[in-house]
Amino acid sequence: MALPLPDKYKKNVNEDAWGQPFDVSDDDNHTEKVVNGYIIHMQLYYQDTDYRDYRLWEYYREDFEGWTEELFDLADSRVRRSFRDYLRQYGVWIPKNNDPIPQTLYEVLQQQEYHEWTELETLQQLNVSKNFPSRWNPNSTEYHVPQLRNGSSAPVLPATKVTLTTPQPSAITTPRDSSQGRTLPQIPTPTTSTPLVTIPFTTASTPPIAIPLTTEPVTTANPLTKQLTDLVKLYDKDMRFSGELYDMMSVKLPIFFDNCSMVGLQPDQYHKALPIMLRERASKFYYTNFAGKGYTFDTMVHQLRVHFETEENRQLYMSEWRETTLRPSYHQESYQDSPRMPPAPL
Repeated sequence: MALPLPDKYKKNVNEDAWGQPFDVSDDDNHTEKVVNGYIIHMQLYYQDTDYRDYRLWEYYREDFEGWTEELFDLADSRVRRSFRDYLRQYGVWIPKNNDPIPQTLYEVLQQQEYHEWTELETLQQLNVSKNFPSRWNPNSTEYHVPQLRNGSSAPVLPATKVTLTTPQPSAITTPRDSSQGRTLPQIPTPTTSTPLVTIPFTTASTPPIAIPLTTEPVTTANPLTKQLTDLVKLYDKDMRFSGELYDMMSVKLPIFFDNCSMVGLQPDQYHKALPIMLRERASKFYYTNFAGKGYTFDTMVHQLRVHFETEENRQLYMSEWRETTLRPSYHQESYQDSPRMPPAPL
């Protein structure tokens, strides 16, 4: 049954198609107003039925089956943005990065498993919107067991309230890279008996960077959640690593270590804070390859450097450095070797 069409949306939709099923194979539906109408109607329907978290993700994938980036791109940008924000607000993880919204909405449809939010992701969402009625909101006492449409409980989510915990270094194991079928290198975890820990680099010519260890313990008065929130506040765009040309990890890591020290984060907690120092391509690479997979901080930094700081980039940097450095000496030698003009007569 179709929901009433609010007056404020009437100019943006095709009223004849309002509340009707959307056939992706029917080219007559491939218009901005029909697409707008279907997205708005489904958003109002989800809101009316109070779907959220796993169930919202499941129904979204079912109701938009067969949709493509091109179909989402037909919608008004404000409609797409409102729909994306609604899904996030009610527990469907959609990364906010520089990717177009049609692409991110489509990528959620391709997910085979529901994404369980990390502590950092929930903090980032709470920084955007204080209204976060999801089971992943650590500040909420309300818990909703996700239900499938057949009435049974979803097996992929634990039926317990989410709590924020900090894993101990000894519990972190060597992860496997499922895409390559190989084990990633395990870097020793920092301990209080080790004064410095160095991050591995891709070539011997790259100098190591030492991670300064702190001895101040993390107390219950300053939990991890608050520390990560404070860390987010210290960062601006230019302080984050993007993975773009001329943006070097060796420059951004000391900033990261200094900021972590300011908020009291320990080295064994750096893996929780790493996404905060990333943006654009680097952030997307993190959420595609690392999020929720248990990698250590050192392993993730190493893989980021391998992926973005390529040999081709290093050769380019070296070539430009040589050109900049040698150019003044070349002109100086040319001047010294050239015949000098005689002094002007008095």
